[in-house]
Amino acid sequence: MEYVVGKNTWDFYEIESLTRTFEKFGLRRYESNALALVCKSGECTAQDLSEYGVIPITKTYQVLYGLQDKDLLSSTLQRPKRFSAKLDEVLDKLLSKKRDTVRQYESEAEKARQVVVQVQAV
Repeated sequence: MEYVVGKNTWDFYEIESLTRTFEKFGLRRYESNALALVCKSGECTAQDLSEYGVIPITKTYQVLYGLQDKDLLSSTLQRPKRFSAKLDEVLDKLLSKKRDTVRQYESEAEKARQVVVQVQAV
């Protein structure tokens, strides 16, 4: 099975693998599907994504704007809007967010340790 977006054709399993990677970073299924195809094609419209069954037409813009709010996609001002993303940049941003989360957990763990030490000292 293949996805055809614009002039590009992508193997289903290649897209599915990328989709699963994005899901591991916490993105939802529709977000992951859309982001995988946009990254692979470089640029596409909401209609491109809905035509190939990636996202239902009623959810397409909601998903794309959500990804844009997360700073994972950019779009043009022209009509129809064209959404674009570069895989390396997307992965760097997702990794950075996860690293920030880990740092927050480490900070909270250190605070918890300090509380325990203070309680034990009393």
